[in-house]
Amino acid sequence: MKSASQWPRGLDANGGPSHASVTRTINFGSGAIMKFDVLIVGAGHSGAQAALSLRQLGFEGSIGLLGEEQAPPYERPPLSKDYLAGARTADSLALRPPALWQDRQITLIPGERVIALDP
Repeated sequence: MKSASQWPRGLDANGGPSHASVTRTINFGSGAIMKFDVLIVGAGHSGAQAALSLRQLGFEGSIGLLGEEQAPPYERPPLSKDYLAGARTADSLALRPPALWQDRQITLIPGERVIALDP
């Protein structure tokens, strides 16, 4: 089996079409439209790690990471323990430095909620 870095864009490990070959389109209420090869809904720890893992495995397509909260992905357990107790600052809760998302060409889409999917 080929490693992910050897897969041509749009093909899976067996040479068949991958889900990445279909563009995901986001239509915002304002009329704005964004398109991604991969759109991850949920900008928590799992969603953030999924986006980073795609890049680590050599995925070259566009990645969008959509979340309802205004903040970039952050550590949730310390929020309720350390931050509220005053032991950590809000900035220290970030999962990754803000520049990392841009460096990895992962588009953060904060403050948006998915209300419908059209497969």
